[in-house]
Amino acid sequence: MFRLTMVQMTSRIGDLDGNLRKMLEFTDDSKGSDLICFPEMSLTGYGTSLPDDCFIDASDKHVRDLVCSASKAGIAIVFGFARRNDGRKHVSHAFACPDGPLAVYDKTHLGVSERHAYDSGDLFLVASAGRAKVGVELCSESHFPEISTCLRSMGADLILAPHASSIEAKRRVELWKKYLPARAYDNGVFVAACNRLPEGGILILDRKGEVVAEDVSVVEGAVTVDIDVLSPRVPPERRVTMAETDYFSLRRPELYGDVARRRET
Repeated sequence: MFRLTMVQMTSRIGDLDGNLRKMLEFTDDSKGSDLICFPEMSLTGYGTSLPDDCFIDASDKHVRDLVCSASKAGIAIVFGFARRNDGRKHVSHAFACPDGPLAVYDKTHLGVSERHAYDSGDLFLVASAGRAKVGVELCSESHFPEISTCLRSMGADLILAPHASSIEAKRRVELWKKYLPARAYDNGVFVAACNRLPEGGILILDRKGEVVAEDVSVVEGAVTVDIDVLSPRVPPERRVTMAETDYFSLRRPELYGDVARRRET
């Protein structure tokens, strides 16, 4: 089994020391988990008009402290920050894993309010967390089915969806339940989402899109679950019932090129 912890927390813009301290406390409380995931831009705080000193690079001391904590605690820490890289500004999310180098994902599909302030990334990311392969899509990126399918094609067993949404928790989770179950079911992956406070919200789904756990409180905290991300999928030739079907493995990608290239209908 894979022990997953999803966090909802308040991050003050520019208060890297305070945000880091809180994240390390959550990590310490989650010893025994394989992975802990924090909301979008949890380290720097989220905003679309951040001051320049909020942007950091992957060598920043606060990032290094999280990498060190991951190694000491034996837990993958997945967290977000405003990143400056070669003169570009990104909404980034990083994997600090105890047994590998830091991996950083730059948001590829920016929200409407983000486009004036950030640059888009160009690569998806799947990282190893122990024996599991974990992908990430940030906030509104979960509305693009192709991203989830790409992450599954890259080997993801679990897709994380950290948010910095301004929609209050109950409504946020209601909206997630409209589309995240499809991301899970169609791709045969676990999906887990968390949101920043004060709005909040946590939702964890299994491969069939069924709810494993949820939290609609507005209280700073975490949800921890054990999920069987490594259970084998039934090969198409061995399935007995439709319920066992891994639809992803039955796709015919050679037929989908026009859809992938077309922007408008």
